[in-house]
Amino acid sequence: MMNKRLFLKSTASALAAAAGAPAALAAARPGLGGMAGLADWQSHLGEVFDVDGHAVRLTSVDTHACGRPGEQFSVSFQGRLPDDLGDGLRRLTGGSGEPVVLYVARTAGGLRADFCRLRG
Repeated sequence: MMNKRLFLKSTASALAAAAGAPAALAAARPGLGGMAGLADWQSHLGEVFDVDGHAVRLTSVDTHACGRPGEQFSVSFQGRLPDDLGDGLRRLTGGSGEPVVLYVARTAGGLRADFCRLRG
């Protein structure tokens, strides 16, 4: 049987541990390597990425209906970029320090990358 003191002590410990949960979850975000999917990118929404020395923020992950098994989606980054940074393969480095190479298209406010991961 648990007495009142032990109950309060264990509850306080659980609350203190839960307060640190967001930081732990952020540290455990999935990587964005070659097989990253929709959910992986969604977990990085709001993260700032470096592209060729310029900061861009992942602002949206948009799905596209395809009627087939798999995923089709786009990721959009917003940020100030020099005029000469156009469409092409770019290395983006996020908070984890793990770079990801994507083909990006220049948009009015930043960059966009499209993914088509259809199966069978």
